[in-house]
Amino acid sequence: MIELLYPKNGESISILTDVQKDFIERQERGEHTNWETSYKWILENYERHPDVFYIDDPNEANLTMPRYTEFAWKADKPCRLVISRRGGDDYPGDPQEWEIVLAEDRDGVSSATVGNFFARSNYSWKVVAMDGSEESESRDFTTKDEFPRAIYGQGASNIRDIGALERYDGKKLRQGRIYRGTCFDSEIDREYLISERGKVALRDGLKIKTDLDIRQEAYGVLKSSMLGDTVRYHQIVGKGHDEFYLEPEWGQCKALVEFLADENNYPIYCHCMGGADRTGTLIFLISALTGVKTEMMIKDYNITSLTVLGLRCITDVHQFEYSYFDGDWDGVEPIEVAAMRGSKKFLMEKCGVSEETIERLRRNLIEGYEGE
Repeated sequence: MIELLYPKNGESISILTDVQKDFIERQERGEHTNWETSYKWILENYERHPDVFYIDDPNEANLTMPRYTEFAWKADKPCRLVISRRGGDDYPGDPQEWEIVLAEDRDGVSSATVGNFFARSNYSWKVVAMDGSEESESRDFTTKDEFPRAIYGQGASNIRDIGALERYDGKKLRQGRIYRGTCFDSEIDREYLISERGKVALRDGLKIKTDLDIRQEAYGVLKSSMLGDTVRYHQIVGKGHDEFYLEPEWGQCKALVEFLADENNYPIYCHCMGGADRTGTLIFLISALTGVKTEMMIKDYNITSLTVLGLRCITDVHQFEYSYFDGDWDGVEPIEVAAMRGSKKFLMEKCGVSEETIERLRRNLIEGYEGE
């Protein structure tokens, strides 16, 4: 007989760890404003060790991984945990994104911890005997509507789904389309070396189809993705901050936007070395183009502070020197509307991106998109 213990039926599960909740709350209270005090609370409360790289210990100081929830049951025979997501056909390849880590039996109680769930989603779970002779009842649970939707890919870090971002009108970007994070290799940047477990989580769980590497130092040097031969490796150089917008980079900017607009490349894992500045700049542009709230853009950039690579601490989008946030904003309409208009103008007039490409990207990424 198989008896399910927890979670209870209908339970609502958080995908955020305590440190991530603390960070977001501090950000919302306006406390993430200077380097010293913002770094101090992480050290004091969570014992972050900035001198340890993930290649040395992939589990050390990884404050960017999501919360893993424990599932438990009693059974008189070996069993396996089965999880399914309801309405999953809305995602490319319908990935089974969760990672299940089995634990040893404790006094007749079996358990597993599970992470990498989608946010704001409905799931069901049951336990099935390994020999197929029996299965338990099925229970439901939901994941909360929370930001960020962090991902754990052991050996890498700072991985999150831009689908957790919210627009000015309350709509969300679609989950499972574009992920951002660190590099996987130690050949060029020794801070990271993705493990076999990490490869399985990203390649087989998230069903990453394309590894988009925007590092100039990797261009022409690396030839394939460390995730394996089933993942396409593609290189387009991207600069960080104001360099991204200089005239010599307009062709690269066009290539990046066109690549990200093509749904045939999804799911895409986009990265530089640390997934912070160069990747952050590109995601800032995509966020502006899709109407993401400016406060969400700031949170998304600053939460890189939970990695070993040091703090990111901006309080205003203008600190990125993005001219399209000024544009012709009249101070009455949402600034995000002006940012959409300004970023579209930059891409079309400076970079030569077509309006069709911009609409394609918006349609692919915005839930319930009906045009602006």
